[in-house]
Amino acid sequence: KRDISEQFSEKYQALIKSDVALTCGDRLVSRRFSVSGRSTQASQIVCKSLRYVVENYGTTLPVLVTEASTFADRNTAVSVNISSNGWSWLVCGRRLLIWQYGHTSQRHNHCHELTLPPSDLAHKAHLVAVYVAEGRENPSCIAVSPEGTVRYWPSITHAGTSVEESADLHGQECDSLTDIAPHGCILATTTSTLVLVNPQVSAGRHSVTCRTLKAPQGWLGGLGRRMSSLIFGALPTSQVTE
Repeated sequence: KRDISEQFSEKYQALIKSDVALTCGDRLVSRRFSVSGRSTQASQIVCKSLRYVVENYGTTLPVLVTEASTFADRNTAVSVNISSNGWSWLVCGRRLLIWQYGHTSQRHNHCHELTLPPSDLAHKAHLVAVYVAEGRENPSCIAVSPEGTVRYWPSITHAGTSVEESADLHGQECDSLTDIAPHGCILATTTSTLVLVNPQVSAGRHSVTCRTLKAPQGWLGGLGRRMSSLIFGALPTSQVTE
């Protein structure tokens, strides 16, 4: 009994210190990690099956991102999102951390930290859009609180320079923010209201406008504008514009 107990103890201690087991579908993949938490194997594949392969990608996460995701309070909502232009962001409370993913020429991946507008509800990454405007080198950022407060940074490198505007949602809760460059962003609420959020610059001053989009009313709306115009005449100019 003593020999069995000692062998079990030794294997258990070794498993905790050096091995991490990953369940991938019906397969169990074991990878060996060092004390620092980084893989000691040359392969970057986390797990693999007939349908997909999961592997590490891009540069090492910035220190701020690692600390925020590791030491966040249990009651603090943490979410993350990525864009197709090479930027990713993490929302932790009112903290917004933005960094560039993928393989960059920089040795250390720099992280930009912005402060989200005040809110009684939890912020989420799907209410943030990071994009690079035409003719600009540094990306811009638009963030919306769940209540509809819009904050726009012309450049994420200047955290103290931002413009704020209200979407006037009359108590509706925001659900998502979608980049539709170069026209701005589409803000959607949980009750299917759509708002066009459009950053602008005039005489060197930045601003942001919010306009609620309304679809043409009527039971023939789904048949197309030409059929409706053929039966009832031309639609009002405001509806055609929408």
